[in-house]
Amino acid sequence: MRPLALALAVLFGLIRPLLAADIAVSPEQAAALGVETQPAAPATVLMAARLPATLVLPGSGARAVVVPFGGVVTRRLAQEGEAVAAGQALVELHSAEYLAAHAAQRDRQARLEQARQQAARDTALLREGIVPARQAQQSQAALAAAQAEFGAGRDLLAATAAVDGQPAVYRLLAPAAGVVHEGELRLGEPVAAGHSAALLLSGDRLWAEAQLPPTLVGRVRAGQAVRLPGGEPAGRVIAVGTVLDPASRAALLRAELPAAGLAAGQTLEIEILDTPPAAARRVPAAALGRDGDQTLVFLAVDGGFRPQPVEVLGRDGEYAVVLGLPADARVVARGVAALKVLARQEP
Repeated sequence: MRPLALALAVLFGLIRPLLAADIAVSPEQAAALGVETQPAAPATVLMAARLPATLVLPGSGARAVVVPFGGVVTRRLAQEGEAVAAGQALVELHSAEYLAAHAAQRDRQARLEQARQQAARDTALLREGIVPARQAQQSQAALAAAQAEFGAGRDLLAATAAVDGQPAVYRLLAPAAGVVHEGELRLGEPVAAGHSAALLLSGDRLWAEAQLPPTLVGRVRAGQAVRLPGGEPAGRVIAVGTVLDPASRAALLRAELPAAGLAAGQTLEIEILDTPPAAARRVPAAALGRDGDQTLVFLAVDGGFRPQPVEVLGRDGEYAVVLGLPADARVVARGVAALKVLARQEP
């Protein structure tokens, strides 16, 4: 049909709109047209948003392991992503500071013993009235200072383990069980005391941080399920900001995900899920068609097919979640274009 004839046909109603009536199609015709149908299943999940995100370590679940004595890295005993137990060796260092720390601790122990003996002596003499109370108080203060110095040295050394036959070599121990992340020490490199050797993720979760567009602020909420594209729901939204960043014009969204197979610093996409209305149905995206401003599907009915307008709530890959279908609906999944042609033909 030429463009002018088509325009006149539309003007005078010779071509029907898609929603005018049922389309009479026999089973043989449907097979010849390649029409296939399938049930519109109840929708159990609705994808509310898909957002790019960056994985970070949880603020409350990460612990820095700090080098207590400067030295040179001689061995790395735990690798990135490895799960370690509390007290397990992470790295080995050759350190003159460590050797000196042991000598200093022996001196502190000797001073502590002297202070303890002096305090005991002065306490006994005070009871006999031989020394004034002030002297006994001074010896008690000296004992407390010696105990504090010895305790500080002991705590530093407690994070290490000696290596037999190598007094200037020590192993840095994990303060708690966790997974090693961001291990920055390299073999042969000198490191100073106070330098971070690694971060320990004490748990099996990571945070995914994403920018939430203004249109979704107020619609996405904490507690909604989260998944990676193509996967099963495995995480949840734990925080949604309500203030837009002036630069990005977006709010911060933070979700929690299982750490297995993932790493801090990784960028990926996350899908925020929601619970659809009870009447929502899941249909193939290929089943959707357009008629002007309306979205429709073709329902299988006795003797043919019926154009049915629907409201699209969301899309999820090859499927869409819609409202407007009866519970027992069967929709055309293949052959939609052919039915649209038939629907527009003259009766």
